[in-house]
Amino acid sequence: MSSGSRKFGFTLVEILTVIAIILVVTAITFPLISKAKIRSFEASCRQALHQNWIALELYRQDWGSGIDYGTAQQMALPLDSSDFHFPELPPYRNPKIASTGFTYYPKEDGVSSPALVDEWVRYSKRCWAESIILADFNFNEVDPWVSKPFSPKKGIGVVLGGSVITRIRTGVPNIPFWWDCKSLSD
Repeated sequence: MSSGSRKFGFTLVEILTVIAIILVVTAITFPLISKAKIRSFEASCRQALHQNWIALELYRQDWGSGIDYGTAQQMALPLDSSDFHFPELPPYRNPKIASTGFTYYPKEDGVSSPALVDEWVRYSKRCWAESIILADFNFNEVDPWVSKPFSPKKGIGVVLGGSVITRIRTGVPNIPFWWDCKSLSD
């Protein structure tokens, strides 16, 4: 071998430096990508909720539009979610949560207590167009139906007026008052 020839390659220090840089970049970008994925699911959920609200409004128009508060029948809404098949499904299914779809709120399914129906009537009378009608809870880290009442829960819902809202609150999300409304000063 001549004294002028030399083999080229990477040293162990250079390889370890490159691996460390790749790990740091991955550690920084992974949470950002994960958050972006959840935000895209939330945007899809908002769109699906709005599409289902349009379907509910068409249903209401077919049944005489009804009044803006009262029981589901008075408001010309389906009595429960089995009376009406929503055209859009939730875009994201959280495996940690027992619920498989949207939560429909008038809750006059023949199983709900008269007290729950009366609570819905009081709520809808107070909130009118701001009354929650359909919600999705698939964006929670824990199941909102079995978790402790004082742990915060996240819900994305559509109100009777068509606005899509997000709430993060403690309490029990299966009652309409969990959603609150701006008209609570009454």
